Amino acid sequence: MESADPQSMAPIIQIFGFSVQAGPLATLVGFVAGLWLSSRLAALRRLDGGAINDAGFYGAVAGLIAARAGYVVVHWPAYAAEPLSALMPGLTALLPWTGWPAGLAVAGWIAWRKGLVRADLLDVL
Repeated sequence: MESADPQSMAPIIQIFGFSVQAGPLATLVGFVAGLWLSSRLAALRRLDGGAINDAGFYGAVAGLIAARAGYVVVHWPAYAAEPLSALMPGLTALLPWTGWPAGLAVAGWIAWRKGLVRADLLDVL
């Protein structure tokens, strides 16, 4: 007996006529809510909430780009015939162990550049 493809079993939510997988949508909503909460808590600690939003946003973008680039490098034979297909978006074509370190590095660098690297930052996050 063959096992079912996990992508075919993923729950789908219909939003304004668009079909969206529930997992990535829940991740996005959780990330945005966490970033919003962190920026609000930053104000209580006299930290710049806008800088926390910047670090989180640019860290997430860098992480997604690095995760996609890592996936393309690992699966290069599949992209060699049509290299431009590597630019097509897809949430299943990401490599987390290249995305997470890159995203955290960019977010950490931005936080350091904006003077957020201190003990209060850990309380906010």
